[in-house]
Amino acid sequence: MRLASVSKAFTCAAIERLSDDRLIDLDEPIFPRLCITSVALPGQQFKDPRIDHVTVRQCLEHTGGWVRWISAFDPVFEGRAIARALNLPDRVRKRDVARYMYGEPLQYDPGDSTTYDADHRYSNFGYLLLACLVEEVTGVSFEKYLQDELLAPIGAADQVWVGGTLLSHRRPDEARYEATEVVPSAWHPWSDVPVPRSYGGFLVGEMDGGGGLIATAPAVTAFIATHAVWGMGPRIPATGRAAFPAPPASPSAAPTVSTGATSSTPATSRPTGTPTVGRHWTASRRICRQRSIRCSEVHDAERPRVGHSTVTTR
Repeated sequence: MRLASVSKAFTCAAIERLSDDRLIDLDEPIFPRLCITSVALPGQQFKDPRIDHVTVRQCLEHTGGWVRWISAFDPVFEGRAIARALNLPDRVRKRDVARYMYGEPLQYDPGDSTTYDADHRYSNFGYLLLACLVEEVTGVSFEKYLQDELLAPIGAADQVWVGGTLLSHRRPDEARYEATEVVPSAWHPWSDVPVPRSYGGFLVGEMDGGGGLIATAPAVTAFIATHAVWGMGPRIPATGRAAFPAPPASPSAAPTVSTGATSSTPATSRPTGTPTVGRHWTASRRICRQRSIRCSEVHDAERPRVGHSTVTTR
């Protein structure tokens, strides 16, 4: 099942491991570490000087300076627009998104946690940068680092992957996501043929660290048994995180024992199919409710609807 924003918990664990191994400094600026030091387009010549000071920690804590509700632009969902703005011959990659956003203005000072509340500061893009950082530092893909360093020790290396964008990329026994809406393709940014939003409307693989992982329910359960589900650190049941305060639990969200059955999801992405024994695909929304994991986007159902067909540089 696509984990959507539950993927961020895995990214936090990866960044924590790199920090513990002294391969990164949480307070170092992230763009220079990614070797991104110049804007991608001539029209972005007036770079926001604050962008060079956005740190790894600020990306983790959603205080990097981006407010998608103000910019009306969440770049991880705007791959088609960014690919066309950069005049790329093919679909955008996550480093392309990072390069493009390096030239876009911030909405507040990095590190400021008071001007906007947590919901407004919530940034998928910050976690795209963190996945790029994992790859930059380790020299391997984000998926491989997770599997080798974090998942293999708990016996889950073969149960967590970066998801596929197209229906043809769906793994065996993975749920199928149905959407009634068709949109312009992000996979083929120059094509005018519409595609289902769940399969090509956004690029699942390029948002790996912020919302692009897929996993079995047992793998997620094993992972959160030892890792924080909100922020960094070990699993500490029934406590909040100083840097990542968990939202209050819903009165109707009492923990229950998962049976492995597929629960309901927003109408734009209803999973179908029968789970396979030993590979119980369960809805990420259920996992979110049971474990108090923040899950703001499930297959685009709750993100702001942005009607960008082209990107205006500033």
